[in-house]
Amino acid sequence: MKKPRLLKARAESLIETIIAVTIITLAVAGSTSLIRSSIMTNNVIGSKLVALNLALEGIEAVKNIRDTNYLRFSSNPASCWNKLGVTSVSGCTLPGAQSFRVGVNFALNRDFVNNPFEWQLVTVDAVNTGNLDLYEIDTDSDGTFDSQIYAQSGIGWVMWNSVESGVYNRIVTFTDSNPDYI
Repeated sequence: MKKPRLLKARAESLIETIIAVTIITLAVAGSTSLIRSSIMTNNVIGSKLVALNLALEGIEAVKNIRDTNYLRFSSNPASCWNKLGVTSVSGCTLPGAQSFRVGVNFALNRDFVNNPFEWQLVTVDAVNTGNLDLYEIDTDSDGTFDSQIYAQSGIGWVMWNSVESGVYNRIVTFTDSNPDYI
């Protein structure tokens, strides 16, 4: 007499199929979770890299302004090294001469027209910064900013972009308690 093996084989086949589908589902879910986590990590790393480069750019701009002032006003470096927007040694000692000051927020910008690629620091309110992640340029020297661009120091080119604003702002704030040692 024959034993009914077909029913037993079908039940084993069904259980094996359910287990296989469960294992495949867990593998796909794990892979999807790993891919999602990797994408999120890449976005965070990209944002941190942008923040780091903007911070380095701010430090380089302040050092460049300081070094340029030492070269321009070598007859009186003690009074002129930290001045902004002065054109002569006598302008350094005027009461209205703006200088690096602790606790003041400065927008980091470049003069693309009068002094090509010279750094400028302009006093701004930290609460209302606007689009300070982009460089604003005056292309026709009429005193109004006509265009906004993204630029990176040291690469020799700029990229036009229609983006209005980003996550970060180009702002320099001095926090040292003694501004003579900046």
